[in-house]
Amino acid sequence: MIPKYLKIKGLYSYQQEQEIHFDDLTNASLFGIFGAVGSGKSSILEAITFALYGDTERLNKSGDDRTYNMMNLRSDELLIDFECIAGKNGNRYRFTVRGRRNSKNFKDVKTFERKGYSWKEEQWVPLSENESIEDIIGLSYDNFRRTIIIPQGRFQEFIELRDADRTRMMKELFQLEKYDLSRKVATLMGKNKEAIAHVEGQLTGMTAVTTELIAQQEGMYEAVRLEIGKASEQVNSLTLLAETFQKQKLALENIRILTQQLKDLEAQEGQMKQRRASLAIFEICSLHFKPLLDQKKRLAEILHQEESQLEKLASQIDRLSTTRTERQSERVGLLPAYENREALLHQAMELEKVIIIASKNKQIDQQMGALTRGEARLKERKEALLKKKNDRSALEKETSAHKNKLPDLTETGKIQAWYTKLEILTKKKTATLEEANQVNQNQKEVEELKRKYLLELTTNFQLELAPDSGLSEFEKSIEKWLLQHSGQKKELEAKFLEVQTKARLQQFATELQDGAPCPLCGSEHHPALLHPNDEFNTQLKQLTDRKAFLEQQEKELRKAQPPIDRLFQQISSFEQQKTTIRSRWNEEKVALEEHDQLFVWPQFDRKDSARFLSYFEQTVQLQKTIKEQELLLKEASVAIEAEEIEIQQKLEAPLQSLKDEVLKAQSTIDTLTGQLTNIQLDDYRHKNSEALTDRVENLRKKYTEVKTKFEHTEKEIAELEKQIHALGGEQRSLLESRARHQAEFENLGQAVQQRLLQHAYESEEWVGQVLLSDLDIGTERNALDRFDLQIHTIRRDLQNQKEQNPISAYDPEQHEATNRKLQHLQKQLQTLTKEEGRLEGLLKQLKEDLIKRTTLLQEQERLDIRKNHLNDLAKLFRSSGFVDYASSIYLQNLIQAANGRFHQMTHQQLHLELGEGNSFWVRDLLNGGHLRLLKTLSGGQKFQAALSLALALADHIHVRNASKHNFFFLDEGFGSLDKAALQTVFETLKTLRKEHRIVGIISHVEDLQQEIQTYLKIEESETGSKIIPSWL
Repeated sequence: MIPKYLKIKGLYSYQQEQEIHFDDLTNASLFGIFGAVGSGKSSILEAITFALYGDTERLNKSGDDRTYNMMNLRSDELLIDFECIAGKNGNRYRFTVRGRRNSKNFKDVKTFERKGYSWKEEQWVPLSENESIEDIIGLSYDNFRRTIIIPQGRFQEFIELRDADRTRMMKELFQLEKYDLSRKVATLMGKNKEAIAHVEGQLTGMTAVTTELIAQQEGMYEAVRLEIGKASEQVNSLTLLAETFQKQKLALENIRILTQQLKDLEAQEGQMKQRRASLAIFEICSLHFKPLLDQKKRLAEILHQEESQLEKLASQIDRLSTTRTERQSERVGLLPAYENREALLHQAMELEKVIIIASKNKQIDQQMGALTRGEARLKERKEALLKKKNDRSALEKETSAHKNKLPDLTETGKIQAWYTKLEILTKKKTATLEEANQVNQNQKEVEELKRKYLLELTTNFQLELAPDSGLSEFEKSIEKWLLQHSGQKKELEAKFLEVQTKARLQQFATELQDGAPCPLCGSEHHPALLHPNDEFNTQLKQLTDRKAFLEQQEKELRKAQPPIDRLFQQISSFEQQKTTIRSRWNEEKVALEEHDQLFVWPQFDRKDSARFLSYFEQTVQLQKTIKEQELLLKEASVAIEAEEIEIQQKLEAPLQSLKDEVLKAQSTIDTLTGQLTNIQLDDYRHKNSEALTDRVENLRKKYTEVKTKFEHTEKEIAELEKQIHALGGEQRSLLESRARHQAEFENLGQAVQQRLLQHAYESEEWVGQVLLSDLDIGTERNALDRFDLQIHTIRRDLQNQKEQNPISAYDPEQHEATNRKLQHLQKQLQTLTKEEGRLEGLLKQLKEDLIKRTTLLQEQERLDIRKNHLNDLAKLFRSSGFVDYASSIYLQNLIQAANGRFHQMTHQQLHLELGEGNSFWVRDLLNGGHLRLLKTLSGGQKFQAALSLALALADHIHVRNASKHNFFFLDEGFGSLDKAALQTVFETLKTLRKEHRIVGIISHVEDLQQEIQTYLKIEESETGSKIIPSWL
């Protein structure tokens, strides 16, 4: 994760909005964030972790009221806007936190709203629900603050974790749960057990199948197939004979059917001849008469319609002419009133002006009263405003006088800083003295314990060792004792071999016989034989017991040695601590003397801080008074400004508006009065406005009635004349059309008469009757043709059947006998076929069962072997032992990577090692290479070890996450280092630039500020913390 941008507002000490663009910092590889204690340095890291995880280091308990305490007390809203690059592909992400304070309840701060976005297609797109920060960065919150952004006071947490917690952390960081195979093995064992049960169940339900049984069934199958072949030949022969008889029978039946069909058709020949004659007449009438008769009928209908329409038109024209005459008479009567209509309208308009003048006069009377009252109110408000301005001027003078009394705050701050640093240096010196006393006390206790152990050891093992001996004397004494015991053990072994040899020779001697060769030397003569004796066995037992006693003593001595080694190591460590404490005591003494020389204020006593504190409290009280007065001045100015705005908006502006309205109304009255020509204003001044309004309405109504009625009458007359002209034109057109249709009708009558004579038909009515039959000529002709074809075809087929099939060739009895025999043979063949199918299925099933049984037995054998293998794996992966082993491997690799830097920091003096249970140990290379717990290191050495491990851990996480950048942020942790150690650590941090790392440091240590060129300076101000980049 690489930070790109951060905006914070209303968080802790950050009252106003502050921004950080990280590119200038990360490009420098090593950068710092510096400021005084409490300036807000750590709040930057807390803002980042809260934006990412919604969690904080300081406020993480249910009773902390996090939302209220995180928000700046002078702010009403909180904002965190953080952008970063994260993930394997280096994608850009944005995380925001927003919160607001309840305007009605100061302590009520709503739950913060957190949102996440990713940069896609040139815009911020909200993260989906299945995208979590743990997946994006690859770390949980706890591991993020242990490896990437390490908050204040948490830097050494990794080395101080309990062994089990450290193992759990490694599992989470490097996803070692993948090595926890016990559940997978248990699952596989369960599946294998089910598979074995399934196979056994199938074998249990399967009958015993042998090759002999299959051979027996195959013989039966072949016998049935031979019988089927013989029966099939007989069935085929009889089938051919039966088919011949059946063809003869069907031929005789066809002859009978054709004879009957021919007889039926010959009976219909007369009817068909009559239908053919009727069809010929209908065709002539349809072709020559039907078009003329249809056209004649259509013209008759048209003539009838035209006659009816002419009658209707004549009636409408007479009615419209009468109405037009009546309307023309009405227009003559309305014309005088219509010509005098404008006088009515002009009179109504002048009366309306009189009404408006009366209304405006009334309005002016009302507004003049309101204007008088408003001017009086305005005068009162202006007098009160003048008094407020005078009070503000007096307060400004008093505040100015207080400011003149205020001392130089910069100089006062320096004096306060001097006394504060003096107190810190004094406390550090006192703490150093207490630490020295505690180390002396601890060393005395350890030396007393060492003397006790040495005395016990000397007594138990007769060592030549004084109680106050040193480590070298102790080791030499142990070595001497072990050397002596080693010599004694060798002597015992030589003696044991000698006695054992004699015992063996005695055994050989008892087995020798005269004249038989010796198995050792081959001699046949045995002059001096050893006689059986239990003395050798007794000696062997004594030697064995002595050897066991020496080995037990050596074992007890070696067991007693490590605790004493550790006590010597502790004493050596105490001596080193005392040297370090003495060095620190001298440095603190020099620092106090140098600090004492910096006191240059004669008005105060360097030893009397109480006097300065009193002076400082007076200054603070004066500042408080000035702030209170400035706040009162601000409130007074705001109130005066609000009062002026209110006077202008609520009094002066409305009064001016009233004056403008009065002038506007008077102007309107003067204009309307000058426009009156036919009436006198004085005649109507005292009349009721309602009566005048009614009079105006009556005049306008009368004007409208006269105008509307006259214009409506004229419009009706014009419409009537238009309708009369239109009907007259339609009447003329109909007369012309009727004459033309009448001539066509007469010509058609003559044409019909000519064709009647041509075909010698009775009359036009007879032809109409013929056409009423409405025959379908095509259908009728097709029916007649089909009849002719059908009778011709039947006669021909009947003749052919008689010639091909003589009646005497067919024997019904022989046909029946053949069918019965054929049915019997078919049933017999069907039975044999079923038997063949049964035997074939049985053979197939037997063969499949044999193959399946063989396969199941092989599968059962394979599953049993797998069961044994899985049992072995279950024992191997029982509990989480394999995961713990993998965790130890990862920790061992981590320590190896950390030792490179740790050696450099400690000048090749210390070496990190992993102990049992994943505990951290240190091998002291300057003190015989002995091991001791990492917890026994001094504060500075612990910091060096923690830094080396943290950097190595960050390397491993960087590789695991396949991220493009290696980023590490450290908050404080340098205060426990002396100058030499601090310089060594800083040189180590500077070398990280060559490794393409980005390291950020948060500290108030001045030496670090001088070494790091690119940094952010955090300063406190009256408006909250300010962020000042070093490059601006």
